[in-house]
Amino acid sequence: MGGSVDLVELRGLDPDRDQQLFREAYDWIFVAPKWLRQAENIVAGINGCDSWEGYLKAAQDPKEVNIGLFGESMEALFTIQNEGDGCFQVHVNAKPHGRRIHRAHLQGWTAPTGEMIAAAIQLRDTLFAQGANEIFGFIAERNRPLRRFADLAGFNFSGVSIFKGSMRDRPVRWLRYCALREGHA
Repeated sequence: MGGSVDLVELRGLDPDRDQQLFREAYDWIFVAPKWLRQAENIVAGINGCDSWEGYLKAAQDPKEVNIGLFGESMEALFTIQNEGDGCFQVHVNAKPHGRRIHRAHLQGWTAPTGEMIAAAIQLRDTLFAQGANEIFGFIAERNRPLRRFADLAGFNFSGVSIFKGSMRDRPVRWLRYCALREGHA
């Protein structure tokens, strides 16, 4: 990684109280490259988030926790969904071309920054400390920057993949990345 990690803050977000921040994160999707927007549409359809209202409703689900990463402004939103039995699914949405994130846009442009990786590791370790056995997420095979981010944050390709949706008339292969609590296989 190299260099120092800038001071950032992780803060839980409430979808009612912090609606403007959720709107900001939702809008980040629309400035992403076309191939990523197409992939996001697949995810949105699966999760019922294919509109602003659906996105906000999903954020209000009691099984979902939303954590904002803040520097001078919100730089990323981590959405953590409790799947039961100590298993959590995580989604990451990062600010495009932000001052800190311009070299780290997790949605497909370049490599992740130190503060983004540190935040993901902190969240991972906090979930494990609170009893999580597994944390996972699906990443479009084409999204190499997010796959690199997952690797650096201690998530590994599990060997499981699914084909869901299409981009540019080609099926999308989703790779399952996961982190397991030490001693849990």
